[in-house]
Amino acid sequence: MCAIPAPACVNDHRDPPLQLVLEDHLRLLKRCLERKDDLMIVGPRGCGKTTLATRITEELGYPTVVFHFGAILDVELALFGGMALRNGETLFIRGRFLDAICTPNCVIILDELNRAPTSVQSCMLSLMDFQHRIVVDQEAPERRIVERAPGVVFIATINLGAEYVGTEPLDAALLDRLKFIRLDYSKQEEQLLRSRGLPSREARKIVRMGHTIRKAYADGGIAETISTRGLVMVGDLIADGFSLKQAFEAVVAIFDPDGLAALNAILRAKS
Repeated sequence: MCAIPAPACVNDHRDPPLQLVLEDHLRLLKRCLERKDDLMIVGPRGCGKTTLATRITEELGYPTVVFHFGAILDVELALFGGMALRNGETLFIRGRFLDAICTPNCVIILDELNRAPTSVQSCMLSLMDFQHRIVVDQEAPERRIVERAPGVVFIATINLGAEYVGTEPLDAALLDRLKFIRLDYSKQEEQLLRSRGLPSREARKIVRMGHTIRKAYADGGIAETISTRGLVMVGDLIADGFSLKQAFEAVVAIFDPDGLAALNAILRAKS
């Protein structure tokens, strides 16, 4: 698998993890959009899952709606709608999700789908199978059946792991309806850091530290890891005059004294 330059919309220093995209990932994503196949992007936090989906769909000109399940307090109200008082009359007001699935060729991005309640997963099953519809009980009788419009595509993103609080297991029947892109931390992290103005030597040192922290996390030596996004944040701090130690301590979410001591031991060993 080789890396190719991402589309023009991705080459943006505001979102450096997407400056290079694996060719096969990009090809599968475009193919799913063209064939109207639903897709899930899986990977560790901070590796560019949601941004990959939104940037590519917008670059290709698809109307795109994003639902961030980690930031919605009342998921069912936000998605499907609820009763509200209008001109002295109680009416059902549709949520954005119902409007989106009725929009032809709309790409609906379900960010952190495993943070949604199981009721949302059940709803997705009927939208993704041959029925392509859901029933909204609160609607007027003539509007209760909501059909998935032609060309609508669902792209879900998830972080997998026991460390993610508030997540739900995903239904096997739902997973059976999806294709998958498995993202990992970029192999081009050094290049991403250099693109932000860091000298090659500094960029190489930050990436080497990042790899060591990830290995220590995988081996159980420390309680937290660092993402590609985190390495970019470290690089920005160093570019602004902070030391390597200060930058990593400001970005890696370790707070207990023993954990900080282990992190600092890694930093000293690799300095």
